[in-house]
Amino acid sequence: TAEDGVEALRIIEEVGCCDIVLLDLVIPKMDGIEVLRRIKERNCEIEVIIITGFADLDSAIAAVNEGAFGYVQKPVDFRLLDRYIEELLEKQQMRRSLIESEERYRTLFESSPDGIFLLKDVIIECNSEMSRLLGHKMEDIIGRPLSEFAPQVQPGGESSEDVLRARIDAALSGTPQFFEWQVVRADGTVIDTEVTLKAVTIRGEQVIQGIMHDITARKEAEMTLKRRAEFESLIATLSTYFISLRSEEIDQGINCVLEHIGRFSGVDRSYLFLLSNDMKTMSNTHEWCAEGVEPQIKRLQNLPVDRYRWWMEQLKRFEAIHLPSLDYLPPEAKAEREILESQSIKSLLVLPLVYEKSIAGFIGFDSVKEEKRWDEEGITLLRIIGEMVVNALKRREAENALRASEEKYRYLAENAGDVIFTVDREGNFTFVTKKVEEITGYTVDEILSMNIRDVVTEESYRVTVENLRKRLKGEDVPPYEVTVIKKDGSEAFLEVNTSVILSAGRIIGVQGVGRDITLRKKLEDELKQQTRNAQLYLDLMVHDITSFNQVVVGYLDLLRQRGGFDEVTGRYLDIICSEVGKSIELIKNVKILSRLSEWERELHPVDLVQVIKGVIAGARSTEWFNKRSIEIRFSPDGEEYICMADELITHVFSNLIDNAIKYTPSEDVRVDIELQKDGEFIRVSVIDYGKGIPDDQKEWVFQRYIRAHEGIKGSGIGLSLVWELVGRYKGRVWVEDRVEGDHTKGARFVVMLPAKV
Repeated sequence: TAEDGVEALRIIEEVGCCDIVLLDLVIPKMDGIEVLRRIKERNCEIEVIIITGFADLDSAIAAVNEGAFGYVQKPVDFRLLDRYIEELLEKQQMRRSLIESEERYRTLFESSPDGIFLLKDVIIECNSEMSRLLGHKMEDIIGRPLSEFAPQVQPGGESSEDVLRARIDAALSGTPQFFEWQVVRADGTVIDTEVTLKAVTIRGEQVIQGIMHDITARKEAEMTLKRRAEFESLIATLSTYFISLRSEEIDQGINCVLEHIGRFSGVDRSYLFLLSNDMKTMSNTHEWCAEGVEPQIKRLQNLPVDRYRWWMEQLKRFEAIHLPSLDYLPPEAKAEREILESQSIKSLLVLPLVYEKSIAGFIGFDSVKEEKRWDEEGITLLRIIGEMVVNALKRREAENALRASEEKYRYLAENAGDVIFTVDREGNFTFVTKKVEEITGYTVDEILSMNIRDVVTEESYRVTVENLRKRLKGEDVPPYEVTVIKKDGSEAFLEVNTSVILSAGRIIGVQGVGRDITLRKKLEDELKQQTRNAQLYLDLMVHDITSFNQVVVGYLDLLRQRGGFDEVTGRYLDIICSEVGKSIELIKNVKILSRLSEWERELHPVDLVQVIKGVIAGARSTEWFNKRSIEIRFSPDGEEYICMADELITHVFSNLIDNAIKYTPSEDVRVDIELQKDGEFIRVSVIDYGKGIPDDQKEWVFQRYIRAHEGIKGSGIGLSLVWELVGRYKGRVWVEDRVEGDHTKGARFVVMLPAKV
């Protein structure tokens, strides 16, 4: 509350801000109208309600015209005053909300990472990012049409002004617009942007709100990816083109490649240098020049390699020489600088041509009109071009070498009884004699258009490729057989022997001789059929003899059961039984031996402990145990002894145990069996205490039909069967003295079998 007008202004000044002032028109020191005027001058947001008497009503109305919210007559109607105050408070609250909203909008407006602007016919407002984007000060942007900041024509070919007008009209009609737009910065650079236009209403007026986002980096990335894809496509096209070239077309193909790559890369000259065979000189062999660029190929012949040491050191390390400008040359590259400056070269890129880890030359790209820099991806792709060119040159070199080689022995080859042929490193036929027509039914020309895979079976192709790989690595390959598919679909068989073809010390292909063995294979098949027939007859004979022996054994058992024989007759019966038993054993072993070469049974894990126990149990049921005191000692240690074998392994130990008993002359027979691990093998020893085997017989005791001691009856094939079976299991078997140095104390048969891993 103030006593006068002066004090009221002072209080307002000190407080700084208030919402409502109740002002009487008649106050000391300064009338109410003047106080009102001064309040509004200082802060137009302060609301004033006039308190007046009836006599001052005209003055109160005048005060309202000066900016007072309203007036209340005395005596004061507090209901009216309350209503005024409520309205004023609502108005103040709305004003604050509006201010806060505008402040938030202004914060977003200024902090946005994109350029924001308001547009009528001209730009009426913009943020600081818009200023940075265009490179102009805000005051230089506001008041100007947006089209003034664009090139005359957009990338699509349309006028910038026409494009913008159409977009603005569409936005004003209610359709927001989103489009790409190029603008020109203050420094003259052109950048790509994305622009959004939308009609909005601000303070009752319709304007266009625009957002501008810089997409220059994205467009450059897209352009880089597009250019790389185009470059890769060009390389793929040129690669396919090169593969189809004949030897005599390779020079033309290289010139074509140099032109395409030169134009695509935007260089002024592209060229190829090759080193001489002695690596002492280098010559420009191929060149392409852009229009207006002077060719250099004639003056760049037989340049001495030693003169350009720095240059060659880079290439010999298989490194690219990338000079964005000649200032990148080191001081020691004086000779290189001289020759490059003489060609007016500003920038260059040179890539080594590498073949089988040796430098063969280089491919280069010059810029003489302006300096140029290549990125790593571009250099990598250009390396592919270099590889493609050098491979084509070496292919031509190989073909020329093959052609020269062919002339040397063509006469001999054409008159040979075997097929003589040559293939390149990929297996394509490069030469073949007319004998191939007789064997395959294809003409020579047809074969020369084919690869090895086209004329052999899948399995033969696999074998041939493996042998070709070995030959190309310099490894020896013995003669091998292939199955040829003839033109009529039938098969022929060749025995092939090959050797490598060398050119300048490098392997460039394989030459071979194929001998027709179709007739021999046919005879072999017939022999196999005859062998199968013989085996059938053997099986029938074994079956019949076995049946006969079983009948004889049956009647002998009946005679023994009847008894009543004198000693001589009994001894004769024992002899008959023994001989029949040996006959059965002989038939069994002969049958096994006859089948060993044919059986291709798969080996599987076998428990040797169980096998030996089974053999011992079987031995105890034989006639030996009925007439003699026989002790077979086998005490396994509880360990596992597993090897890879099949069911025939029982015959190994049954024959060894049978021999141990057989060659012990005394009535008391002892056989020891020992089992132990010996590195990657399992060692089985069958030990007897009989006559033993002299040293001069140990080497041939395993031969068929040989018996260690004369007078001992047997077939002589038991130990040979042991030898065959142990070899089948990738093991070894030998015999040694039980007591070292004294063979008369018995024998030790040792079997070594690979342990299962």
